[in-house]
Amino acid sequence: MVFHVTPFGPSCCEIQYTHPNIIKEEADADDAPSFSFDYCFLAEVTASNLKEDKLYLSVEATTCTALNKQFQEIIIVNKEGNSWTLSLRFSESDGMFYIRRGWGKFCLDNRCAIADLFVFNVVGDGKTTPLIRHLNTDRGMSKECWCDQPAELFTSGSVTNPGRLYYCCARGSHKRHLFKWVDECLVEEVEDIKPVIRGMNDDISFLILNIARLEKEIEVIKTAHVRKRDECMRNVVVCGVGMAILCYYYFFV
Repeated sequence: MVFHVTPFGPSCCEIQYTHPNIIKEEADADDAPSFSFDYCFLAEVTASNLKEDKLYLSVEATTCTALNKQFQEIIIVNKEGNSWTLSLRFSESDGMFYIRRGWGKFCLDNRCAIADLFVFNVVGDGKTTPLIRHLNTDRGMSKECWCDQPAELFTSGSVTNPGRLYYCCARGSHKRHLFKWVDECLVEEVEDIKPVIRGMNDDISFLILNIARLEKEIEVIKTAHVRKRDECMRNVVVCGVGMAILCYYYFFV
Protein backbone atom coordinates (compact mmCIF):
# COMPACT_ATOMS: atom_id res chain seq x y z
CA MET A 1 0.00 0.00 0.00
CA VAL A 2 1.43 3.35 -1.04
CA PHE A 3 1.51 6.04 1.64
CA HIS A 4 0.34 9.40 0.39
CA VAL A 5 1.58 12.75 1.68
CA THR A 6 0.20 16.17 0.98
CA PRO A 7 2.63 18.84 -0.29
CA PHE A 8 1.89 22.47 0.32
CA GLY A 9 1.32 24.95 -2.48
CA PRO A 10 3.58 27.74 -3.67
CA SER A 11 1.92 30.46 -1.61
CA CYS A 12 4.29 29.75 1.23
CA CYS A 13 3.66 32.64 3.58
CA GLU A 14 -0.10 32.33 3.29
CA ILE A 15 -0.39 28.89 4.91
CA GLN A 16 -0.81 28.80 8.66
CA TYR A 17 -1.14 26.04 11.23
CA THR A 18 -4.31 26.46 13.25
CA HIS A 19 -4.88 22.82 14.24
CA PRO A 20 -2.65 19.69 14.29
CA ASN A 21 -4.92 18.06 11.70
CA ILE A 22 -5.86 21.12 9.65
CA ILE A 23 -3.68 23.34 7.52
CA LYS A 24 -5.49 26.27 6.00
CA GLU A 25 -4.56 29.12 3.74
CA GLU A 26 -4.69 32.77 4.73
CA ALA A 27 -4.37 35.57 2.23
CA ASP A 28 -2.10 37.76 4.28
CA ALA A 29 1.25 37.81 2.53
CA ASP A 30 2.00 41.38 3.60
CA ASP A 31 2.29 40.60 7.32
CA ALA A 32 5.88 39.34 7.32
CA PRO A 33 8.72 38.54 4.96
CA SER A 34 9.24 35.06 3.51
CA PHE A 35 11.95 32.58 4.41
CA SER A 36 12.87 29.90 1.90
CA PHE A 37 13.00 26.15 2.53
CA ASP A 38 13.05 23.25 0.13
CA TYR A 39 9.97 21.14 0.65
CA CYS A 40 7.18 20.76 3.20
CA PHE A 41 4.67 17.94 3.57
CA LEU A 42 2.01 16.46 5.83
CA ALA A 43 2.52 12.82 6.92
CA GLU A 44 0.00 10.53 8.58
CA VAL A 45 0.80 7.51 10.73
CA THR A 46 -1.07 4.51 9.32
CA ALA A 47 -1.18 0.83 10.19
CA SER A 48 0.25 -0.05 6.79
CA ASN A 49 3.29 2.26 6.88
CA LEU A 50 4.05 1.12 10.44
CA LYS A 51 3.84 -2.52 9.41
CA GLU A 52 5.98 -1.96 6.31
CA ASP A 53 8.27 0.47 8.15
CA LYS A 54 8.07 2.66 5.07
CA LEU A 55 6.91 6.23 4.43
CA TYR A 56 6.39 7.45 0.86
CA LEU A 57 6.89 11.07 -0.10
CA SER A 58 4.78 12.59 -2.84
CA VAL A 59 5.86 12.91 -6.46
CA GLU A 60 6.47 16.62 -5.85
CA ALA A 61 9.39 15.66 -3.61
CA THR A 62 11.39 14.83 -6.73
CA THR A 63 11.66 18.57 -7.40
CA CYS A 64 13.13 19.22 -3.94
CA THR A 65 16.72 20.39 -4.31
CA ALA A 66 17.64 18.86 -0.92
CA LEU A 67 17.05 15.33 -2.25
CA ASN A 68 18.76 13.33 -4.94
CA LYS A 69 18.67 9.68 -5.95
CA GLN A 70 22.20 9.02 -4.73
CA PHE A 71 21.37 9.66 -1.06
CA GLN A 72 21.10 6.52 1.07
CA GLU A 73 20.19 8.14 4.38
CA ILE A 74 18.06 10.93 5.75
CA ILE A 75 17.92 12.37 9.28
CA ILE A 76 14.58 13.06 10.94
CA VAL A 77 14.42 15.41 13.92
CA ASN A 78 11.50 15.85 16.30
CA LYS A 79 10.47 19.08 18.05
CA GLU A 80 12.68 18.29 21.05
CA GLY A 81 15.75 18.09 18.83
CA ASN A 82 16.22 14.30 19.06
CA SER A 83 17.28 12.70 15.78
CA TRP A 84 16.88 9.36 13.99
CA THR A 85 18.78 8.20 10.90
CA LEU A 86 16.56 6.47 8.34
CA SER A 87 17.20 4.88 4.98
CA LEU A 88 16.27 6.97 1.94
CA ARG A 89 15.43 5.27 -1.35
CA PHE A 90 13.98 6.20 -4.71
CA SER A 91 11.49 3.93 -6.45
CA GLU A 92 12.04 4.07 -10.20
CA SER A 93 8.77 2.28 -10.87
CA ASP A 94 6.71 4.71 -8.77
CA GLY A 95 8.90 7.74 -9.39
CA MET A 96 8.80 8.56 -5.68
CA PHE A 97 11.19 8.91 -2.75
CA TYR A 98 10.48 6.87 0.35
CA ILE A 99 12.07 6.39 3.76
CA ARG A 100 12.31 3.08 5.58
CA ARG A 101 14.18 1.17 8.27
CA GLY A 102 13.52 3.62 11.04
CA TRP A 103 10.09 5.12 10.45
CA GLY A 104 8.45 2.61 12.78
CA LYS A 105 11.05 3.25 15.49
CA PHE A 106 10.58 7.02 15.15
CA CYS A 107 6.82 6.59 15.64
CA LEU A 108 7.37 4.20 18.56
CA ASP A 109 9.88 6.46 20.30
CA ASN A 110 7.56 9.44 19.90
CA ARG A 111 4.54 7.44 21.10
CA CYS A 112 2.63 8.01 17.89
CA ALA A 113 -0.79 6.48 17.34
CA ILE A 114 -2.61 5.55 14.18
CA ALA A 115 -3.97 8.67 12.40
CA ASP A 116 -1.49 11.03 14.08
CA LEU A 117 -0.30 13.76 11.73
CA PHE A 118 3.14 15.31 11.35
CA VAL A 119 4.12 18.45 9.48
CA PHE A 120 7.65 18.03 8.14
CA ASN A 121 9.99 20.14 6.08
CA VAL A 122 13.04 18.90 4.21
CA VAL A 123 16.22 20.95 4.50
CA GLY A 124 19.45 20.37 2.63
CA ASP A 125 21.77 21.54 -0.10
CA GLY A 126 21.54 18.47 -2.29
CA LYS A 127 25.13 17.48 -1.43
CA THR A 128 25.01 16.47 2.20
CA THR A 129 22.61 14.18 4.06
CA PRO A 130 19.18 15.88 4.03
CA LEU A 131 17.27 16.68 7.19
CA ILE A 132 13.57 16.24 7.89
CA ARG A 133 12.41 18.57 10.64
CA HIS A 134 9.16 18.16 12.57
CA LEU A 135 7.53 21.57 12.53
CA ASN A 136 5.93 23.19 15.54
CA THR A 137 2.15 22.99 15.11
CA ASP A 138 1.22 23.19 18.77
CA ARG A 139 -2.17 24.54 19.67
CA GLY A 140 -2.79 27.59 21.80
CA MET A 141 -0.42 30.44 22.56
CA SER A 142 2.92 29.95 20.85
CA LYS A 143 6.11 30.71 22.75
CA GLU A 144 8.66 29.75 20.12
CA CYS A 145 9.05 28.45 16.59
CA TRP A 146 10.41 25.01 15.72
CA CYS A 147 13.71 26.72 14.84
CA ASP A 148 14.02 27.76 18.53
CA GLN A 149 13.48 31.43 17.73
CA PRO A 150 11.02 33.18 20.08
CA ALA A 151 7.51 33.95 18.91
CA GLU A 152 6.93 37.69 18.67
CA LEU A 153 3.63 39.53 18.73
CA PHE A 154 2.76 41.73 15.74
CA THR A 155 -0.21 43.69 14.47
CA SER A 156 -1.36 42.99 10.94
CA GLY A 157 -1.36 45.95 8.59
CA SER A 158 -2.81 44.11 5.62
CA VAL A 159 -6.02 45.05 3.87
CA THR A 160 -7.64 41.70 4.63
CA ASN A 161 -6.78 41.65 8.36
CA PRO A 162 -6.21 45.22 9.55
CA GLY A 163 -5.26 45.49 13.22
CA ARG A 164 -5.40 41.74 13.78
CA LEU A 165 -2.79 40.42 16.23
CA TYR A 166 -0.60 37.46 15.33
CA TYR A 167 2.41 35.51 16.55
CA CYS A 168 5.32 35.24 14.17
CA CYS A 169 8.78 33.68 14.23
CA ALA A 170 11.57 36.19 14.78
CA ARG A 171 13.05 35.07 11.46
CA GLY A 172 9.91 35.95 9.57
CA SER A 173 6.68 34.30 8.53
CA HIS A 174 6.84 31.48 6.06
CA LYS A 175 4.65 28.42 5.79
CA ARG A 176 7.42 26.45 7.47
CA HIS A 177 7.99 28.99 10.24
CA LEU A 178 5.60 30.01 12.96
CA PHE A 179 2.62 32.17 12.04
CA LYS A 180 -0.57 32.07 14.14
CA TRP A 181 -3.39 34.50 14.73
CA VAL A 182 -3.83 35.42 18.41
CA ASP A 183 -7.64 35.07 18.32
CA GLU A 184 -7.28 31.57 16.88
CA CYS A 185 -4.81 30.71 19.64
CA LEU A 186 -7.36 31.82 22.22
CA VAL A 187 -10.10 29.76 20.58
CA GLU A 188 -7.81 26.71 20.58
CA GLU A 189 -7.00 27.15 24.26
CA VAL A 190 -10.69 27.46 25.12
CA GLU A 191 -11.47 24.37 23.03
CA ASP A 192 -8.66 22.45 24.71
CA ILE A 193 -9.75 23.44 28.22
CA LYS A 194 -13.35 22.32 27.66
CA PRO A 195 -12.62 18.57 27.86
CA VAL A 196 -10.46 19.24 30.92
CA ILE A 197 -13.39 20.97 32.60
CA ARG A 198 -15.72 18.16 31.55
CA GLY A 199 -13.26 15.69 33.00
CA MET A 200 -13.14 17.64 36.25
CA ASN A 201 -16.95 17.68 36.37
CA ASP A 202 -16.99 13.93 35.81
CA ASP A 203 -14.43 13.50 38.60
CA ILE A 204 -16.54 15.65 40.93
CA SER A 205 -19.65 13.63 40.08
CA PHE A 206 -17.71 10.44 40.71
CA LEU A 207 -16.49 11.76 44.07
CA ILE A 208 -20.01 12.80 45.06
CA LEU A 209 -21.29 9.30 44.27
CA ASN A 210 -18.43 7.77 46.22
CA ILE A 211 -19.12 10.05 49.19
CA ALA A 212 -22.80 9.06 49.13
CA ARG A 213 -21.82 5.39 48.95
CA LEU A 214 -19.37 5.78 51.83
CA GLU A 215 -21.99 7.60 53.92
CA LYS A 216 -24.37 4.68 53.38
CA GLU A 217 -21.65 2.21 54.32
CA ILE A 218 -20.89 4.25 57.47
CA GLU A 219 -24.56 4.17 58.42
CA VAL A 220 -24.63 0.39 57.89
CA ILE A 221 -21.51 0.00 60.04
CA LYS A 222 -23.02 2.23 62.74
CA THR A 223 -26.23 0.21 62.72
CA ALA A 224 -24.30 -3.03 62.90
CA HIS A 225 -22.18 -1.61 65.70
CA VAL A 226 -25.26 -0.58 67.71
CA ARG A 227 -26.86 -3.97 67.13
CA LYS A 228 -23.68 -5.72 68.20
CA ARG A 229 -23.40 -3.52 71.28
CA ASP A 230 -27.00 -4.20 72.29
CA GLU A 231 -26.40 -7.92 71.76
CA CYS A 232 -23.31 -7.78 73.93
CA MET A 233 -25.22 -5.91 76.64
CA ARG A 234 -27.97 -8.54 76.57
CA ASN A 235 -25.36 -11.26 76.85
CA VAL A 236 -23.78 -9.48 79.82
CA VAL A 237 -27.15 -9.14 81.52
CA VAL A 238 -28.03 -12.78 80.85
CA CYS A 239 -24.66 -13.90 82.14
CA GLY A 240 -25.05 -11.72 85.22
CA VAL A 241 -28.52 -13.06 85.98
CA GLY A 242 -27.32 -16.63 85.41
CA MET A 243 -24.39 -16.13 87.77
CA ALA A 244 -26.67 -14.61 90.41
CA ILE A 245 -29.04 -17.59 90.21
CA LEU A 246 -26.19 -20.05 90.47
CA CYS A 247 -24.75 -18.23 93.49
CA TYR A 248 -28.17 -18.19 95.19
CA TYR A 249 -28.69 -21.92 94.76
CA TYR A 250 -25.11 -22.65 95.74
CA PHE A 251 -25.13 -20.66 98.98
CA PHE A 252 -28.74 -20.64 100.12
CA VAL A 253 -30.37 -23.79 98.88
